[in-house]
Amino acid sequence: MNPATDIALVLCEGRDDQRVMEALAEHESIGGRLTFEHYAESGTLAAHLRTLSKRGDFQQGRVRSLLVTRDADDDPGNRWTSVRDAVHRAFGVELSAPGDWSPCDSGPRIAAWVNPQPGEPGMIETVCLAAARSRSPQLFSCIDDFMSCVESAQRGPLHEKARFHIWSIVAQGPGAQDRLSLAAALDRLPPDWSDPSFDGLRKSLREAAGEIPAI
Repeated sequence: MNPATDIALVLCEGRDDQRVMEALAEHESIGGRLTFEHYAESGTLAAHLRTLSKRGDFQQGRVRSLLVTRDADDDPGNRWTSVRDAVHRAFGVELSAPGDWSPCDSGPRIAAWVNPQPGEPGMIETVCLAAARSRSPQLFSCIDDFMSCVESAQRGPLHEKARFHIWSIVAQGPGAQDRLSLAAALDRLPPDWSDPSFDGLRKSLREAAGEIPAI
């Protein structure tokens, strides 16, 4: 694949999502075949996709595949519907289900994936934490106790993202420059990238890269 003329683009919801997916792609030895971008700071996904459809690399036919990712949060059905509708409005492509690829008459083949799994609530942090927990269960015993203590003190549940950020702080490197760095945490105390929690996302990334045939 010539990256100048054959781009496999992966859209991520935010910077943390992008860092996790980039690390997973590197583990799968496909990082060099994928281009990652995040859209959280550029407005809605629908607006970002409309802008992409008019961008030079799309207009010139340089983008071979587009994988759109999003977090399900607490409403997986509506999140999938919003992704599917946004893709249709921007590219005129009907997506049948998460992870299924559809051709575009005047553009790249397109698929979408909703983390953690189709129909399940959660986010990329849910996937990452499940894989990190399987590798470091003793560490998560401490993190879970801390979460419970804070929730008891403030008399209310914390968002699951809090557990993810507590893990990323615990996993920091020793230097001051590593403080609050997710990249440093992923490098120093990585999740088990082979964990089945990543299987759906892993398959979509490999298909986007052309590593395995897209069905």
